[in-house]
Amino acid sequence: MSKPAFRIEETVHGVSIDVLPLPIFSPLRGFMIVFAIFWNAGVLLFWVVMVGSLFASGSAQGAQNSNPIPSWAFLFLIPHTLIGIGVALYTVHLGRLRVIFDVVGDTLLISKKGLRGVKQTELTHDNVRQIRVAQSSTTQNGRAFLQLEIHCNDGAQHTYLTPHTDACTERVAELLNEHFMQR
Repeated sequence: MSKPAFRIEETVHGVSIDVLPLPIFSPLRGFMIVFAIFWNAGVLLFWVVMVGSLFASGSAQGAQNSNPIPSWAFLFLIPHTLIGIGVALYTVHLGRLRVIFDVVGDTLLISKKGLRGVKQTELTHDNVRQIRVAQSSTTQNGRAFLQLEIHCNDGAQHTYLTPHTDACTERVAELLNEHFMQR
């Protein structure tokens, strides 16, 4: 049985919709974990070989400037190391990413929790024009993810990409329209 993608809590003051982080064995996060492990293992192997050969060539007797590795080769490894670290951090971020929509009266409080802390947005019913689902620019295997869009009267647009299924994103939009827009 799979874990639910979001949790709903209703109180006398309103409703809270908690979009849960991706489980570790989800297809996207599972692929990212395996990719990060193999990428970082390969880059680490190159670092070990290059640094090891530097020490080996420097300790050879009578070896003056016989370094078999040019110094620019290390410049090749630095961006690859940073890519590996970035992929690993993004994978951890996916595991911690959580969006909470709290509807209290005529106020919608959106809390986005991730690696960089909590970002909160507060919107009033009078300021929100439309809540809908639309295709995002993020794709996987040629298919675009759906994202939740909140359009405000002042022209501002807030988008939330949930890495769960399209059905989850559509259901969260339905719940927000039901509990917030139809007041």
